[in-house]
This record gives sequence, C-alpha cells and structure tokens, in this order.
Amino acid sequence: MSIRTRVSLGPHWADGKVLNISTRGMLIHCAKPLPLGATVQIRQGSQSVSAEVVWREGDRSGVQCQSGIAISEWLAACEASPVKQRVEKRPKTSVRLPAEESSRLIARQLEYVAVMAVALAISLSVTALAASALVAPFHAVEAALGN
Repeated sequence: MSIRTRVSLGPHWADGKVLNISTRGMLIHCAKPLPLGATVQIRQGSQSVSAEVVWREGDRSGVQCQSGIAISEWLAACEASPVKQRVEKRPKTSVRLPAEESSRLIARQLEYVAVMAVALAISLSVTALAASALVAPFHAVEAALGN
C-alpha cells in the first residue's frame, strides 16, 4: 500500500506516503524526518487525522492517532482524490550468493544435464535394439515369400 498524503508539523507541510494503516495508527514515509513525540496532521483528500510520532527509523515513522481511524472512509477518500494514487513496486534487488553456494548450484545443474544426456543415450539405444528386434522377423517373412 502506498497512499500519497500531506503531513503537517506545525506550520510546515511535507509530502508523505502512508505505507500501512490501522484503526489506531499509521506507518508514514516522509522525506522530512518527523521528530519523536511530535504531533503531526496527516491529510489525504477530505480525511485528516492528528497523530503523535511514537517511533522513527530513517525516513519512516510510526504514528499513533489521537482518535480512531475509519479505514474505509480513509480509503474511500483516497479513491475520490483528484491526485491519482499509484502503487509503487519495490525495485528488484539481486542477491549475490556466496562462492561455495554458487559453485554448488552450478555443479547440480551440470549433474542434471549429465544425467539427462545419459538417459537420452540409453533411450536411443533401447529404441534401436527394439527396432532391430522387430524388423528381423519381417525380413525373414519377406525372404520366405520371395519378395
């Protein structure tokens, strides 16, 4: 969830995003750090709540609302807002495996390819043997009939 909001700290306003919402609080991302213990106003469309900053970690803050939040009304105000909301996708992060793990995965892949190659060779050999075993009687019948 990512809902664009405006966050007020006294006379100053900043852009923010609600990342999580409950009936008693919100997780807010705000470019301007919100001080612990501060009372902020969070506004989105026609909805507005006052909340106290109870924790902060970097640009994210947890706020506890002074009154309950009507989540359905808050989300309805977001949909009715003229500002188009968008859900942001988190960038894909590549995880670099340790060298031992990477080597182990490559070895398993090579082992799989080798087993498949052996299985293919065996199946082709069995097919050739079956074909020659089935063709021999037909040749004998053709020779007996003189064709």
